[in-house]
Amino acid sequence: MSYLRFWFRMLIIFVPITFFMLYFGVHLSLWLSILWTLVVAVVGLIFALLMWLITSNQESLSRENDEYLEKIAERRRQIAQQQAIKKQTE
Repeated sequence: MSYLRFWFRMLIIFVPITFFMLYFGVHLSLWLSILWTLVVAVVGLIFALLMWLITSNQESLSRENDEYLEKIAERRRQIAQQQAIKKQTE
């Protein structure tokens, strides 16, 4: 979620700067400046959502991996316990 917040903040800063730079600096028409600013905003939002999806997927994979490792550790404890019981009975 931090990536999403980061890119939203970047858009809040970048979109107005882009608009004013294009409209007042390059002296494009108002509609071209608005169109380009919207393109920048949409591309930034898409990129932010992709980054959020990638990181959330990594977090869920990490969680699944941790659960799997816990199951393996539990199974190894059970095997060690069974072997200890066998040694005691022999």
